[in-house]
Amino acid sequence: MNKKEWKLLFIEKSKTHYSRGHDRRADTILRMISNAKANITTRSKKDGVWCDLTLDQLRQLTLDNIYTKDKYFPDRIVTHHNMNFDHILPMYHGGESTINNIQLITKFSNQLKFLWTEDELKMVLDAVEFLPDAMLKDVLKRLASNKY
Repeated sequence: MNKKEWKLLFIEKSKTHYSRGHDRRADTILRMISNAKANITTRSKKDGVWCDLTLDQLRQLTLDNIYTKDKYFPDRIVTHHNMNFDHILPMYHGGESTINNIQLITKFSNQLKFLWTEDELKMVLDAVEFLPDAMLKDVLKRLASNKY
């Protein structure tokens, strides 16, 4: 599929959530995907990690997951303002840059997950689950900002 066809798909997706600005939003999303592809490729080469991602794979992943609930925090919606591509198994733990190891989550979740595996993040979330709401918010913000 060419870039123009992808743009039309993102415009249609945008119309299900916004009343205007679809063309500009689609351009922004496509630019973000291209930048993410370049960043992932560069980081993978630098760290000696296998990378075989294509733009079309990242575009499809985005189309399938943008404007949906975040995997780790279902009360947050993945949008063009907060979307982040995340290695499910971090490169730090040997994760490769392949479409099966990449997910689209919110920036907040990505910052919170950082170098943890999904199991490690789940353990942390389970451990703080019963904190009072105000304290839970504070703990999650601190973890996401890496200010422990």
